Amino acid sequence: MLATAFLSSSSGSISSVAGAGIGSPSDHKGNALYRERVLREVVSLLANLCHFSLAACVELNSSNASGLTQLFLRLLESGEQTENTTKASVLRLLGNLCTWKQSFNLTSNANLLDRIASTIIHQEPALADKALRIVRYLSKRGCNSKVSYFVHL
Repeated sequence: MLATAFLSSSSGSISSVAGAGIGSPSDHKGNALYRERVLREVVSLLANLCHFSLAACVELNSSNASGLTQLFLRLLESGEQTENTTKASVLRLLGNLCTWKQSFNLTSNANLLDRIASTIIHQEPALADKALRIVRYLSKRGCNSKVSYFVHL
């Protein structure tokens, strides 16, 4: 799966996805913007797949769960280095993973839960809404230990 290979690589090599018809970087600053755009598109694609397919969620969850969790955590903690639209895509993907009992354990990382909780009070309403959606899904799925984590914050 090209998308999970891109996400799980720590360098995020653009050359491996350049043939996907997304465009090409023109200079160093453009390269950073290009990487951000590709990352956002890949995360959005995965979020769409996980919204419609349990198999996609299970595959993503089993492929490299700890690596993906760390990547999502780094993206959410990156401050202004990562655009809010990319963070919103990450939160949407996490929310879509929480819709299925078979894949919600990707959110079991305490640091990731902490970052999701702090996003609830974020000034950007779209980010806060997506973080609240994750908590709603976790509570709906009977993940009481995870939801109680948010109550104690």
